[in-house]
Amino acid sequence: MLEKVPPLDIVSPVFIAAAVTLLASGLPQDSPSPPYEIHAEPATVLKGYAFNLKVRLLVEGATARTVNGFLKIQGLYRRAAKGEGRTPVTELPIEAGEAELKNVFLDGDSAVISGFGAQTTYSPRRLPGWVSILPPLVAILLAILLREVLPALFAGIWLGALCLYDFNPFASFLRCFDDILVWSLSDVGHIQVLCVTLALGGMIGILSRSGGTKGIVHLISRVARTPRSGQLAAAVMGTSIFFDDYANCYIVGNTIRPLTDHLRVSREKLSYIVDSTAAPVATIAIISVWVGTQVGYLSDYFPQPYTTFLNLIPYSFYALFALLFVYMIVLSRRDFGPMLAAERRSYASGKLIRDGATPLTGEEITGLEPPPGTKVLARNAVVPIFVVISTVLIGLYVSGRSAVSEELRSDLGQVIGHADSYAVLMWTAFIGTASALAMAALTRALRLKHALEAWVSGCKAMFAAILILTMAWMLGGLCKDRLFTGYFVVDTMTGSLDIRWLPAITFLVCAAISFSTGTSWGTMGIAFPIVLPLVGPEVAVSDPVRFASLAAILSGAVFGDHVSPISDTTILSSMASAADHVDHVRTQMPYGMVAGGMALISFVGAGFGIAWPFMLLVGAVVLGAVIYFVGKPSQAVP
Repeated sequence: MLEKVPPLDIVSPVFIAAAVTLLASGLPQDSPSPPYEIHAEPATVLKGYAFNLKVRLLVEGATARTVNGFLKIQGLYRRAAKGEGRTPVTELPIEAGEAELKNVFLDGDSAVISGFGAQTTYSPRRLPGWVSILPPLVAILLAILLREVLPALFAGIWLGALCLYDFNPFASFLRCFDDILVWSLSDVGHIQVLCVTLALGGMIGILSRSGGTKGIVHLISRVARTPRSGQLAAAVMGTSIFFDDYANCYIVGNTIRPLTDHLRVSREKLSYIVDSTAAPVATIAIISVWVGTQVGYLSDYFPQPYTTFLNLIPYSFYALFALLFVYMIVLSRRDFGPMLAAERRSYASGKLIRDGATPLTGEEITGLEPPPGTKVLARNAVVPIFVVISTVLIGLYVSGRSAVSEELRSDLGQVIGHADSYAVLMWTAFIGTASALAMAALTRALRLKHALEAWVSGCKAMFAAILILTMAWMLGGLCKDRLFTGYFVVDTMTGSLDIRWLPAITFLVCAAISFSTGTSWGTMGIAFPIVLPLVGPEVAVSDPVRFASLAAILSGAVFGDHVSPISDTTILSSMASAADHVDHVRTQMPYGMVAGGMALISFVGAGFGIAWPFMLLVGAVVLGAVIYFVGKPSQAVP
């Protein structure tokens, strides 16, 4: 007989205990928080000068993207308004494991950052402020003295690396490559510009080899038959391509160069025209890729930022004077300084560049000729160039439209301003290449093999420009993000001042930053947050002072960028015009300084209440007087 099973209530305590133990072992347990680590940058700051603190919360070496909250801080502060001392920074909001504090100072040698069960002592190396200005200063002086830009740029980069790496010459030399070079090329925008440069160089190679560029020369030469009319054609084309400064440089220089070569216009003069109708046009165009950035800064303080931007245009004295000066120089047929010597050399001897000069665009493009017997057809170049311009315009609209909200899509200025210009240029370069290949094939100007060989030759011709661009980015990045050159310049040149002097001082400060770093956009990023609180709508200043101060940021950034040998647009202008880069800088600088000097005087006048139409009129008269009294006829033409 089977034994009877005991009733459940007799064994229930044992059964329940066992069941609970078994179930508990299978249920998910609350795991302890992972060990976090706080990583703070930069590793080097300037003594007594502001910097941007970047913090990441790490878990097992990776950024803790799921973490949001606040970190506690001791030992950092911000400067308060005049006469109110300073404000301690005690909290740092962290989002997706990352955070950034701008314009902060160390209270002593270190700061303590804590939170989420982690703590770190932030103790950066502290350098004297004047050190930050040495790398760009050395690079610029050596470039002008040696007339060799590559060793000059590397000297500045190496000097910057010395400051960052304990002044160890050998370690600093190695870090120029495994750290600074890689760090510079990690920027997506930089890689895109390099790809665009190569692809457009290849496209120009196809246009030259297929006879398209020679066809354009024949076409335009029916109207532009003298050096003056050739230069005027270049200036008009540069002014017309107002939507992007990079696209302007690429298209104008490469398109018009064969014509100006035929008319014996020096490469120095062509690169000046290209450079002076690139950024100066884009910064004041009501629809351009610059608008979004400029309006974005203004939107933090002004309820109608685009309207505010339109009010800045009449006060953008440097951009307006630089453009006016180009047309005055071209129409007067007069030059001065090194440009006069370059123009007389080119016209008298046919030497487009000086003996011993090294043009940034190699003979792989400038020496390309169509095969014997090839029929020269302008449409082999006109169609691809039209495709390039159309792609830029359509691409800017499509890209910008996808980036703005539904209610802003009817505002063309907002749409174009928010476009991803780098991506659009990528589309443009490769669509332009495809159209050049298609036209060469359709007109039977080139076989596919020869067209591809021409494309490769065009790419190879861009190598020198790519080297200089990369090294300029390396030096500019060092100055901007690691040595904080901009903050040093701002802190040194500003302070307690009469608000009426603010436009002129802002112009000088921004010009110094842009000249030292080679970036106009980076200069605006530094200057706008500093100047806006001083002249915002809630501050009791007159509209002329307000608008002139903000316009001085744009003008100063473009002026410094325009005359700087390490500026990307300066380099691209030399490349597109096949000019020696140092010769371009040397011949353009006097013209830029004249326009910049007149802009400075105008900002002083605007700050003291003189109306902008009067300052523009005076500026035009002064520029004309300089050309008439200082300039001399550059070419013996009727």
